[in-house]
Amino acid sequence: MIVLMALALLIFLFSIRYLYNKEKLAMIEKGADYQPRKNSSFTIYKISCLLIGIGIGMFLSFLLSELAFPNLSDEPIYFSIVPICAGISLIISQKLTLKQ
Repeated sequence: MIVLMALALLIFLFSIRYLYNKEKLAMIEKGADYQPRKNSSFTIYKISCLLIGIGIGMFLSFLLSELAFPNLSDEPIYFSIVPICAGISLIISQKLTLKQ
C-alpha cells in the first residue's frame, strides 16, 4: 500500500516537471519572451510542509490501524488520514507564508 502511494507521488512529481518543460519549449518555439521562474524559498517551504504532513498522516494511520482498529483493513485508514494531514499542513504553510 505504501509502495503504491510512493509510486503515485513520484509519477505526479515527474509529470509536473514534464509538463513544465513542455510549456517552456512551446513558449520558446512561438517566440514568446520566456522568463524563467525564480525558485523561491516559499515553494521549498510549502513542499517541505506537505511532506511533513504526509509523514505525520502516515504515522497516525499506522497508530490507528495497529492500536485502535487492529481488526479492520488498513487501506481506508491510510486513504482518509494522510490527505487530511497533508491538507492541514498546506493550510498551515499558507498561513505562515502570509505572515512573512
